[in-house]
Amino acid sequence: MYICIAGPTASGKSEFALRVAKEVDGIIINTDSMQVYKELPILTAQPFADMYDNRHFLYGHVSVYTHYSVAQWLNEVANLLSNKALRYKKKIFVGGSGLYFLSLFNGLSYIPEVSKQTEKKIDDLVEEYQLKQLSIHDILLKYDEPVAAQLHKNDTKRIRRALGVFLQTGYSLRFWQNQKKTAIIPPNEAKLCFFLNPDRALLYQKINDRVDHMLQNGVIEEVKHVMEQKIAYNATARQVLGFNYLYAYCNKQKELDEIRYLIQRDVRRYAKRQWSWAKRYMQEWQNLTEEVYRETQIIDHITKNCED
Repeated sequence: MYICIAGPTASGKSEFALRVAKEVDGIIINTDSMQVYKELPILTAQPFADMYDNRHFLYGHVSVYTHYSVAQWLNEVANLLSNKALRYKKKIFVGGSGLYFLSLFNGLSYIPEVSKQTEKKIDDLVEEYQLKQLSIHDILLKYDEPVAAQLHKNDTKRIRRALGVFLQTGYSLRFWQNQKKTAIIPPNEAKLCFFLNPDRALLYQKINDRVDHMLQNGVIEEVKHVMEQKIAYNATARQVLGFNYLYAYCNKQKELDEIRYLIQRDVRRYAKRQWSWAKRYMQEWQNLTEEVYRETQIIDHITKNCED
């Protein structure tokens, strides 16, 4: 029996997961792409010390100075599930990254790596096209129009990835994505899946309060420390909400009140996208209102299902 807990940021997923884990003798597996970074526990809202214990896995174990992907996460999950010492523990996946849950159940396509030579070729093409006042999106349109049509012209990271795959292999990114995938948790495996669905207005207030708390309790110092080590411009960790605003504040490019507003705004927008993802990809999950997931009855319901 697997238990999956998703929901918008600040909805109380970590607390709920810990209550479940204590009752069913389970382990909690991080399913959030940003909570893996060990140097940013405050900014990524990892479980606090009074909540975190030896039930938690894959939290804060990756350096912000290295690249990390969903493929690496899946490999680590596979290793956890094959760990004989954890065989009889209920596995509780909790987090806000919809893609991680999707890849957990549906598998992940093998995408070939792009060589340094191909990266150099992309750089040369970009330079050539810039002389014609054309963008990297225009290059992808030439080589792989169907994929280019799906990507926003400003989504440089994904455009470059798609272009690199085509130049490296001669096949579209779509071709590789359509290859047969193997799921870590097959569809026929027993699982309980819950999406925490609190009142939107109340959640937005919690988000604002969380950002205020972070700013008052060390997140600025946390980001300063990372800056001192010169994090790469294209590091995956730069996608952590608020990082770039805090980076600008530390460089005296923005004021504190300005970044407070911007971070709160962006986190609220992220929560909205998480709701949208759930409507599209988590239609069969059980939606729990905050009134329900704060009560003990739902824990009893989960415990009973795990025993059956």
